Amino acid sequence: MRPIIGAHILLTERCNFNCKYCFVRQNPNTMDWPTLKASIDWLLDHADKRLNITWFGGEPLLCWELMMRGTKYLQGEGKQRGIQVACGPVTN
Repeated sequence: MRPIIGAHILLTERCNFNCKYCFVRQNPNTMDWPTLKASIDWLLDHADKRLNITWFGGEPLLCWELMMRGTKYLQGEGKQRGIQVACGPVTN
């Protein structure tokens, strides 16, 4: 398997808009911390020396605390493993 250089992580399917063109249906599902942490650990285990993470959704800013916790964890673990990590949301 090739090293991973980037990934989109879908934090929630919730959204504060109701756009007709949107492909994500309104759904209350939101990722929990244990699932996010396991996803991050797997990505870091298979990452290249640089890893770009995009927080995605619905609207990822509706999960601000989870997104920030994930970002801090990614940066800390990435630094320990010698992986340069960049994170950013796709938002409305």
